[in-house]
Amino acid sequence: MTTKVWKMGIGVDQLIADTVDLSDKEFGKYVRMLCYAWKNKAKLDASRYNYIERIDNISKDNDTEMTQYLLNKYFKYNEEGQYYYNTAQIEEWERVQRVSNANTKSANERWDADAMQTQCKRNTSNSNSNSNSKRKNNSNKNKYIVDIFNEFWVNIENKIGKGQAEKTFIKLINDFAGENISPKQLSDLYNKHCKEQSDIKFAKHPATWLNAKGYLDNPMETATKDDFGFTPKDPFRNLSFWKKGRRLPMDIDQDIMEAYKQGKGITKEAMEKMGFTIDG
Repeated sequence: MTTKVWKMGIGVDQLIADTVDLSDKEFGKYVRMLCYAWKNKAKLDASRYNYIERIDNISKDNDTEMTQYLLNKYFKYNEEGQYYYNTAQIEEWERVQRVSNANTKSANERWDADAMQTQCKRNTSNSNSNSNSKRKNNSNKNKYIVDIFNEFWVNIENKIGKGQAEKTFIKLINDFAGENISPKQLSDLYNKHCKEQSDIKFAKHPATWLNAKGYLDNPMETATKDDFGFTPKDPFRNLSFWKKGRRLPMDIDQDIMEAYKQGKGITKEAMEKMGFTIDG
Protein backbone atom coordinates (compact mmCIF):
# COMPACT_ATOMS: atom_id res chain seq x y z
CA MET A 1 0.00 0.00 0.00
CA THR A 2 1.43 3.40 -1.00
CA THR A 3 1.75 5.94 1.79
CA LYS A 4 0.12 9.23 0.93
CA VAL A 5 2.64 12.10 0.69
CA TRP A 6 1.12 15.47 1.57
CA LYS A 7 2.13 18.66 -0.20
CA MET A 8 5.07 20.23 1.55
CA GLY A 9 4.46 23.76 2.67
CA ILE A 10 7.46 26.09 2.55
CA GLY A 11 7.68 29.55 4.03
CA VAL A 12 9.55 31.14 1.12
CA ASP A 13 10.60 34.32 2.95
CA GLN A 14 11.93 32.34 5.89
CA LEU A 15 13.71 29.88 3.61
CA ILE A 16 15.47 32.68 1.75
CA ALA A 17 16.45 34.40 5.00
CA ASP A 18 17.78 31.17 6.53
CA THR A 19 19.85 30.19 3.48
CA VAL A 20 21.21 33.55 2.41
CA ASP A 21 24.78 32.47 3.20
CA LEU A 22 24.55 29.15 1.28
CA SER A 23 25.99 28.54 -2.14
CA ASP A 24 23.67 27.39 -4.87
CA LYS A 25 25.05 23.87 -4.53
CA GLU A 26 24.51 23.87 -0.77
CA PHE A 27 21.05 25.38 -1.20
CA GLY A 28 20.12 22.69 -3.72
CA LYS A 29 21.28 19.86 -1.45
CA TYR A 30 19.47 21.39 1.52
CA VAL A 31 16.17 21.61 -0.38
CA ARG A 32 16.61 18.00 -1.54
CA MET A 33 17.20 16.96 2.09
CA LEU A 34 13.99 18.74 3.13
CA CYS A 35 12.04 17.02 0.35
CA TYR A 36 13.43 13.61 1.24
CA ALA A 37 12.68 14.17 4.93
CA TRP A 38 9.09 15.28 4.15
CA LYS A 39 8.52 12.08 2.23
CA ASN A 40 9.55 10.18 5.39
CA LYS A 41 7.34 12.03 7.89
CA ALA A 42 9.79 14.95 8.17
CA LYS A 43 12.60 12.68 9.35
CA LEU A 44 16.04 11.77 7.99
CA ASP A 45 16.91 8.27 9.15
CA ALA A 46 20.18 8.07 11.10
CA SER A 47 19.76 4.59 12.56
CA ARG A 48 22.39 2.94 10.36
CA TYR A 49 26.14 3.30 10.77
CA ASN A 50 26.57 4.81 7.28
CA TYR A 51 23.67 7.24 7.53
CA ILE A 52 25.78 10.18 6.37
CA GLU A 53 26.57 8.43 3.10
CA ARG A 54 22.91 7.41 2.67
CA ILE A 55 21.67 10.98 3.24
CA ASP A 56 24.46 12.32 1.04
CA ASN A 57 23.25 10.10 -1.80
CA ILE A 58 20.01 12.10 -1.92
CA SER A 59 21.72 14.36 -4.45
CA LYS A 60 23.99 13.46 -7.34
CA ASP A 61 26.81 15.67 -6.07
CA ASN A 62 28.25 13.53 -3.29
CA ASP A 63 29.90 15.53 -0.54
CA THR A 64 29.59 14.04 2.95
CA GLU A 65 31.23 17.06 4.56
CA MET A 66 28.60 19.36 3.04
CA THR A 67 25.87 16.98 4.12
CA GLN A 68 27.17 16.90 7.69
CA TYR A 69 27.45 20.70 7.68
CA LEU A 70 23.79 21.09 6.55
CA LEU A 71 22.61 18.56 9.14
CA ASN A 72 24.37 20.43 11.90
CA LYS A 73 23.13 23.84 10.70
CA TYR A 74 19.46 23.14 9.88
CA PHE A 75 18.52 19.88 11.62
CA LYS A 76 18.36 18.52 15.12
CA TYR A 77 19.12 14.97 16.12
CA ASN A 78 16.61 12.81 17.99
CA GLU A 79 18.73 10.33 19.86
CA GLU A 80 15.88 8.10 20.95
CA GLY A 81 14.41 7.79 17.47
CA GLN A 82 17.78 8.02 15.73
CA TYR A 83 16.75 10.54 13.11
CA TYR A 84 17.40 14.17 12.10
CA TYR A 85 14.56 16.65 11.81
CA ASN A 86 14.08 20.29 10.88
CA THR A 87 12.07 22.01 13.60
CA ALA A 88 9.94 24.16 11.28
CA GLN A 89 9.34 21.26 8.91
CA ILE A 90 8.27 18.71 11.53
CA GLU A 91 5.90 21.30 13.06
CA GLU A 92 4.39 21.77 9.60
CA TRP A 93 4.11 18.00 9.16
CA GLU A 94 2.29 17.62 12.48
CA ARG A 95 -0.01 20.53 11.57
CA VAL A 96 -0.85 18.91 8.21
CA GLN A 97 -1.60 15.62 9.98
CA ARG A 98 -3.93 17.33 12.45
CA VAL A 99 -5.81 19.05 9.63
CA SER A 100 -5.95 15.82 7.64
CA ASN A 101 -7.26 13.81 10.59
CA ALA A 102 -9.85 16.47 11.39
CA ASN A 103 -11.01 16.53 7.77
CA THR A 104 -11.18 12.73 7.68
CA LYS A 105 -13.19 12.66 10.89
CA SER A 106 -15.53 15.33 9.58
CA ALA A 107 -15.94 13.49 6.28
CA ASN A 108 -16.66 10.22 8.09
CA GLU A 109 -19.22 11.92 10.29
CA ARG A 110 -20.89 13.43 7.24
CA TRP A 111 -20.80 10.08 5.49
CA ASP A 112 -22.25 8.34 8.56
CA ALA A 113 -24.96 10.98 8.82
CA ASP A 114 -25.76 10.69 5.12
CA ALA A 115 -25.70 6.91 5.31
CA MET A 116 -27.94 6.97 8.36
CA GLN A 117 -30.33 9.38 6.65
CA THR A 118 -30.33 7.20 3.54
CA GLN A 119 -30.91 4.09 5.63
CA CYS A 120 -33.72 5.82 7.49
CA LYS A 121 -35.30 6.72 4.16
CA ARG A 122 -34.90 3.14 3.03
CA ASN A 123 -36.33 1.83 6.27
CA THR A 124 -39.20 4.27 6.00
CA SER A 125 -39.75 3.28 2.38
CA ASN A 126 -39.55 -0.42 3.25
CA SER A 127 -41.77 0.12 6.26
CA ASN A 128 -44.31 1.96 4.13
CA SER A 129 -44.06 -0.74 1.48
CA ASN A 130 -44.48 -3.49 4.08
CA SER A 131 -47.32 -1.58 5.71
CA ASN A 132 -49.02 -1.13 2.35
CA SER A 133 -48.51 -4.82 1.59
CA LYS A 134 -49.89 -5.81 4.99
CA ARG A 135 -52.84 -3.47 4.55
CA LYS A 136 -53.50 -4.96 1.11
CA ASN A 137 -53.26 -8.53 2.45
CA ASN A 138 -55.46 -7.68 5.42
CA SER A 139 -57.93 -5.99 3.10
CA ASN A 140 -58.11 -9.10 0.89
CA LYS A 141 -58.42 -11.34 3.93
CA ASN A 142 -61.17 -9.18 5.44
CA LYS A 143 -63.06 -9.12 2.15
CA TYR A 144 -62.84 -12.89 2.00
CA ILE A 145 -64.22 -13.26 5.54
CA VAL A 146 -66.99 -10.74 4.85
CA ASP A 147 -67.99 -12.76 1.78
CA ILE A 148 -68.29 -15.85 3.98
CA PHE A 149 -70.45 -13.94 6.43
CA ASN A 150 -72.64 -12.62 3.62
CA GLU A 151 -73.22 -16.20 2.47
CA PHE A 152 -74.67 -16.82 5.92
CA TRP A 153 -76.56 -13.51 6.12
CA VAL A 154 -78.40 -13.67 2.79
CA ASN A 155 -79.92 -17.04 3.72
CA ILE A 156 -81.28 -16.26 7.18
CA GLU A 157 -84.86 -15.15 7.73
CA ASN A 158 -84.49 -12.95 10.81
CA LYS A 159 -82.10 -10.23 9.57
CA ILE A 160 -81.59 -8.09 12.69
CA GLY A 161 -78.37 -6.39 13.83
CA LYS A 162 -76.16 -7.15 10.85
CA GLY A 163 -73.16 -5.19 12.15
CA GLN A 164 -73.02 -7.01 15.48
CA ALA A 165 -73.74 -10.31 13.78
CA GLU A 166 -70.81 -9.77 11.41
CA LYS A 167 -68.40 -9.02 14.29
CA THR A 168 -69.53 -12.13 16.16
CA PHE A 169 -69.34 -14.27 13.02
CA ILE A 170 -65.76 -13.17 12.30
CA LYS A 171 -64.78 -13.85 15.92
CA LEU A 172 -66.12 -17.41 15.69
CA ILE A 173 -65.07 -18.27 12.14
CA ASN A 174 -62.36 -20.67 13.30
CA ASP A 175 -64.93 -22.47 15.44
CA PHE A 176 -67.12 -22.98 12.38
CA ALA A 177 -64.15 -24.47 10.56
CA GLY A 178 -63.40 -26.75 13.50
CA GLU A 179 -67.00 -27.98 13.56
CA ASN A 180 -66.92 -28.35 9.76
CA ILE A 181 -70.01 -26.14 9.39
CA SER A 182 -70.45 -24.22 6.15
CA PRO A 183 -72.11 -20.77 6.02
CA LYS A 184 -75.17 -22.33 4.34
CA GLN A 185 -75.49 -24.98 7.03
CA LEU A 186 -75.10 -22.29 9.66
CA SER A 187 -77.94 -20.25 8.17
CA ASP A 188 -80.15 -23.39 7.98
CA LEU A 189 -79.53 -24.06 11.67
CA TYR A 190 -80.41 -20.48 12.58
CA ASN A 191 -83.59 -20.60 10.47
CA LYS A 192 -84.54 -23.83 12.22
CA HIS A 193 -84.14 -22.07 15.56
CA CYS A 194 -86.41 -19.26 14.36
CA LYS A 195 -89.11 -21.67 13.15
CA GLU A 196 -89.14 -23.46 16.49
CA GLN A 197 -90.35 -20.26 18.19
CA SER A 198 -94.07 -19.57 18.56
CA ASP A 199 -93.40 -16.13 17.14
CA ILE A 200 -90.37 -14.84 15.22
CA LYS A 201 -90.05 -12.01 17.74
CA PHE A 202 -89.02 -14.58 20.37
CA ALA A 203 -86.12 -15.81 18.23
CA LYS A 204 -82.63 -14.81 19.29
CA HIS A 205 -80.96 -12.15 17.23
CA PRO A 206 -78.33 -13.62 14.88
CA ALA A 207 -75.42 -12.18 16.92
CA THR A 208 -76.87 -13.53 20.19
CA TRP A 209 -77.49 -16.96 18.69
CA LEU A 210 -73.98 -17.12 17.22
CA ASN A 211 -72.34 -15.93 20.42
CA ALA A 212 -74.26 -18.56 22.43
CA LYS A 213 -73.14 -21.18 19.88
CA GLY A 214 -76.72 -22.16 19.17
CA TYR A 215 -75.48 -24.09 16.15
CA LEU A 216 -74.14 -26.71 18.58
CA ASP A 217 -77.31 -26.95 20.68
CA ASN A 218 -79.72 -27.81 17.88
CA PRO A 219 -77.96 -29.70 15.08
CA MET A 220 -79.62 -30.50 11.78
CA GLU A 221 -81.40 -33.87 11.76
CA THR A 222 -82.72 -33.86 8.20
CA ALA A 223 -79.82 -35.72 6.63
CA THR A 224 -79.81 -39.52 6.63
CA LYS A 225 -77.31 -41.07 9.02
CA ASP A 226 -74.93 -43.80 7.96
CA ASP A 227 -74.56 -47.22 9.57
CA PHE A 228 -72.37 -45.76 12.30
CA GLY A 229 -74.85 -43.04 13.27
CA PHE A 230 -72.95 -40.16 11.64
CA THR A 231 -74.59 -37.62 9.36
CA PRO A 232 -72.70 -37.54 6.04
CA LYS A 233 -71.42 -34.07 5.06
CA ASP A 234 -72.36 -32.62 1.71
CA PRO A 235 -68.98 -32.62 -0.09
CA PHE A 236 -70.07 -29.70 -2.28
CA ARG A 237 -71.58 -27.54 0.47
CA ASN A 238 -69.17 -24.67 -0.30
CA LEU A 239 -69.57 -24.82 -4.06
CA SER A 240 -70.63 -21.16 -4.27
CA PHE A 241 -67.23 -20.13 -2.87
CA TRP A 242 -65.29 -22.49 -5.10
CA LYS A 243 -66.90 -20.93 -8.15
CA LYS A 244 -65.36 -17.61 -7.03
CA GLY A 245 -61.94 -19.19 -6.59
CA ARG A 246 -62.17 -19.20 -2.81
CA ARG A 247 -61.93 -22.09 -0.42
CA LEU A 248 -62.79 -22.34 3.27
CA PRO A 249 -60.53 -23.77 5.97
CA MET A 250 -62.56 -26.99 6.26
CA ASP A 251 -62.58 -27.72 2.51
CA ILE A 252 -60.94 -30.89 1.18
CA ASP A 253 -58.93 -30.91 -2.05
CA GLN A 254 -60.60 -34.09 -3.31
CA ASP A 255 -64.08 -32.55 -2.91
CA ILE A 256 -63.12 -29.44 -4.88
CA MET A 257 -61.46 -31.48 -7.63
CA GLU A 258 -64.46 -33.81 -7.84
CA ALA A 259 -66.81 -30.85 -8.20
CA TYR A 260 -64.62 -29.51 -11.01
CA LYS A 261 -64.57 -32.88 -12.78
CA GLN A 262 -68.34 -33.19 -12.47
CA GLY A 263 -68.76 -29.86 -14.22
CA LYS A 264 -70.47 -28.07 -11.36
CA GLY A 265 -69.61 -24.62 -12.67
CA ILE A 266 -66.05 -24.18 -11.36
CA THR A 267 -63.82 -22.58 -14.00
CA LYS A 268 -60.16 -23.40 -14.63
CA GLU A 269 -59.26 -19.88 -13.47
CA ALA A 270 -61.12 -20.41 -10.19
CA MET A 271 -59.29 -23.69 -9.63
CA GLU A 272 -55.92 -22.04 -10.22
CA LYS A 273 -56.82 -19.25 -7.78
CA MET A 274 -57.37 -21.97 -5.16
CA GLY A 275 -53.92 -23.40 -5.85
CA PHE A 276 -54.77 -26.23 -8.24
CA THR A 277 -52.81 -26.91 -11.41
CA ILE A 278 -55.14 -27.75 -14.26
CA ASP A 279 -53.67 -29.24 -17.43
CA GLY A 280 -55.10 -28.39 -20.83
